[in-house]
Amino acid sequence: MGSSMQADRLQDTISDAFNTLEEHGPGMCHSVELMSHPGYPGTDPDAGCGIGADDFSMSEDRRHEMNVLTGTAIHEYYVKNSIELVDGCST
Repeated sequence: MGSSMQADRLQDTISDAFNTLEEHGPGMCHSVELMSHPGYPGTDPDAGCGIGADDFSMSEDRRHEMNVLTGTAIHEYYVKNSIELVDGCST
C-alpha cells in the first residue's frame, strides 16, 4: 500500500474481511492476515535479497506504513472491535 495506506481505509478493509467471514461462520473465532512491509527506508542500494534494494525498500512509504500500523487510530479501532494482534508464529 505504501503512501496510500490510511487508517480509515485499513479499518474498512479489515472490517470487510471480518464481516465476510462472519457471514460464512457466524459466532466463530476468525482471523485475518495483514501483510505489509513497514519499517525504515534502506540507505544501501546494494542491500536486498541478492539483487539490490528495490524502490519501495528505499522509500519513505515503509515509514508511512509503520506509522499507520502503530498509530493511535488503528490501535483504538482494534480495542473497540475486540481485535487481538498475534504474530505469525502463534498457534
